[in-house]
Amino acid sequence: MAASVEFITYNEKRYPIKLGIYSLMVLQNREGISLDNINSNPELYAPILFMALQQGAQITKETLDLVEDDMNLVLDECFVEFTTILPKFFPEEMLEKLMEDGGMVQVTKPKKKIIKKK
Repeated sequence: MAASVEFITYNEKRYPIKLGIYSLMVLQNREGISLDNINSNPELYAPILFMALQQGAQITKETLDLVEDDMNLVLDECFVEFTTILPKFFPEEMLEKLMEDGGMVQVTKPKKKIIKKK
């Protein structure tokens, strides 16, 4: 696989997910969704997840057996898993800017603290 793909698990089945600039442009144009407004509208996670599942299926040449109406049920089961994976698709600088602006749920890895020994 050329593109980076991650997986979520729903009903004991692994589903590939992928997000990138194309996905974000489609979501922005179709539904006005961008990562900087996701905190104020948690219902935006469902269309983002569906786009990620569609892109994941396309890249892996698998058939997606879920429909857009299923997304709230899928999120109910794997919300933490999805939001933990979501930052992996974006450059760290972009995520840091979003966090500063309060635009995305804090799901990035915490910074390591360096403790100097005396």
